[in-house]
Amino acid sequence: MPRDLQVLLLDDESVICDIVKREFRKYPNLKIDFLEVPSGTGHEAISLLNKRENAPDIAFIDLRLNNGLSGFDVIDYLVGRFGRDAIYCVILTGCWEGSADWDKGTQFVQEGKVKRLIGKWGIGIVIEELRSILSEFDKGTL
Repeated sequence: MPRDLQVLLLDDESVICDIVKREFRKYPNLKIDFLEVPSGTGHEAISLLNKRENAPDIAFIDLRLNNGLSGFDVIDYLVGRFGRDAIYCVILTGCWEGSADWDKGTQFVQEGKVKRLIGKWGIGIVIEELRSILSEFDKGTL
């Protein structure tokens, strides 16, 4: 029986959202409802989340977004509204190790706000990390 998942996709690069969706579709045991934020802005993501009773099961969030709010702001909103154990949150970022955003992302992982921090240094790395996460969801171990 397929497992239903609601997935938040927040990235101002639509190609990244397309890759995430393509990888999810490779797992027939996962029935996915994508909550995509077309504008790629934190404001629109928070507005979308404000209308929901439940947290999405998993969120893929870019750090650097358009129009003022960062991915960190959206993650803080998710944690504040739904609790840190309510959502499996993954940061997708083009930031490099040692940068202020990377260090803050690492801090979010250590604090339990985020489960994974994935740098977008190559599409192969992103896909490999996604497959690892999705196989865990597919097996029901997450």
